[in-house]
Amino acid sequence: MSEEVIQNRAIRKQCVAAIRPQFDGGDEDFCFATRALEYASTQPHIMEFTKIRCLEAFFALLRKGIENILDFNEGQPDFPMEPAQVTNYMTKWLLFSAVWGIGGSMNLATRTDFSNTICEYTDIECPMVGATAALIDYEIRIDD
Repeated sequence: MSEEVIQNRAIRKQCVAAIRPQFDGGDEDFCFATRALEYASTQPHIMEFTKIRCLEAFFALLRKGIENILDFNEGQPDFPMEPAQVTNYMTKWLLFSAVWGIGGSMNLATRTDFSNTICEYTDIECPMVGATAALIDYEIRIDD
């Protein structure tokens, strides 16, 4: 197995470890992902809401976040992302993925409300949201 394959596997494991706490939860204490999906199911959508469609979109976006990190590291072989940077990026990318993967079929007003509500479901640091700003207004970039 090549060194690159080994490094990519390690990065993927770091990414999964970074977001795993948002998928853990007992019967009484639902995890972030479950709470976001359940809340979205109660909101109006432009197209028919199905959990499987939302989950597929959500996980496709999460995979894209991992690919973003792998691409960055490939382009910066002397200065790959540190584990803390991977964690920081992936936790914020998880929120982005939920907004657009789970809430993507909502109209703008409902998706804005959804994006602000899901911040309450997690301990991930969210930007100040409210009357003047919404989570959907933020872009998740590796550079910053």
